[in-house]
Amino acid sequence: MTASISEYVPVQSGRSDDVRPVAGAAVQASVMSGIPRIKVNNHETFFYQYEFSLLDALEAQNIAAPYSCRGGYCGCCRARLLDGEVEYVQDSLVDLADDEILTCCCVPRTHIEVELPE
Repeated sequence: MTASISEYVPVQSGRSDDVRPVAGAAVQASVMSGIPRIKVNNHETFFYQYEFSLLDALEAQNIAAPYSCRGGYCGCCRARLLDGEVEYVQDSLVDLADDEILTCCCVPRTHIEVELPE
């Protein structure tokens, strides 16, 4: 049986051309590990699909998230960042506590866990 190119992963051997075949699940896990995982209110978890903002990512997963302006002006989309790091893609005019984010203005940089208001 011959493995396709998608079934090969680099091996840490010191040689840049050293690849070995692995099972399909291992390939998927290695590919998915670089995509930020988003956990919401301790029960919903999904992988970020590179939407414009975290708010857009939540809506793509049919997760009800509060919002109003989508521009960082009102603070309605305020959420608590429990774990991980985000990157702001647009400026905000809202004063935030150290553990707060605006979902309309940021995207995950790492795996994150957020708490949305009920």
